[in-house]
Amino acid sequence: MRVRRPKSRRGGAAATIIGVIIVLIVIASVANALRNLLYPIVQGQKNECGAGGATSVNVAGRSTVLSELHNSSFWAMVRASAQNTTQSLLHDTVLGYIDKDQEWRNWSLQYVPGAAEWADGFGPYINAQLILLQTRALASGNVTKAFGVLEDQVSRASGVVIAGVDFLYFNGASALRTYFETGSPALAYCASYPSQLQQLWDQAFNPNLTEQERAHYLGQALAISGVTLALAGAGGFSERFKVALDKVGLAESWDTIRPHLGKIGSAVSEKAAHLTFTLLQKLAQRFPKDRTWVTGLTSDRTAAMAELLSEKGFSRTRSSRE
Repeated sequence: MRVRRPKSRRGGAAATIIGVIIVLIVIASVANALRNLLYPIVQGQKNECGAGGATSVNVAGRSTVLSELHNSSFWAMVRASAQNTTQSLLHDTVLGYIDKDQEWRNWSLQYVPGAAEWADGFGPYINAQLILLQTRALASGNVTKAFGVLEDQVSRASGVVIAGVDFLYFNGASALRTYFETGSPALAYCASYPSQLQQLWDQAFNPNLTEQERAHYLGQALAISGVTLALAGAGGFSERFKVALDKVGLAESWDTIRPHLGKIGSAVSEKAAHLTFTLLQKLAQRFPKDRTWVTGLTSDRTAAMAELLSEKGFSRTRSSRE
């Protein structure tokens, strides 16, 4: 009886290895082709991202564009763009709630140092700053000086730490960053806030764009820089608001409770958010040793109930009227 020897598997293994190598070569070739195809696009987007500040605009040779800074009708378009941008930025911030609700405003006047500056609303305050910039630009001796007036503000805003703005945003992410990602998708590629502000500034003086487009971008840049400086600049509102929170015992728990207040404000109303805020303030004073835990739990449960009411058809408009 002949015993058969098992066939050698060397040939099969070698074939498998060769097959794997061929597949890897194909994948590498495809990846390289895609990289070569996309590289010019990505590089083009990266090259549009400035390093921050308002220093990249070459004033020389742009006299026609800069002359618009001495044009009142151009400034009317700039201010319209700035007002729309400001409203978008303030929508989910403490300042937005103060603008919309008298109870929030009364609280700020009582506890926030220097709040009288914003007593008539933060939106109008930013608009007043813009009017001041317009007046200074129109009154300047030449367009280069007018350019310098605006450049100074945007440059200062580029150096402001964005954490001061984050502190006032109820939903826990930068209002400015959210605005860029949702309001200006074309500019969302650049991750950093200074780069995005730089792009707006560059577009505001781009001679290849229309006058209306330049006014739109300049209004955005001035509004964003104005809001940033007012909220997070030296002596800005964020520092004053921290002082107010410390007075009422909510400084330690603010980061925990603010997203819940944002949910209540969105699901019900700014007034309901203020009522919750007042309750948390009283709890913090009643239970000073456990105030972070007590206020965090209470705000979480209240926000959950508000969202449930909203899901069941509770009218936000009706609650605002009531």
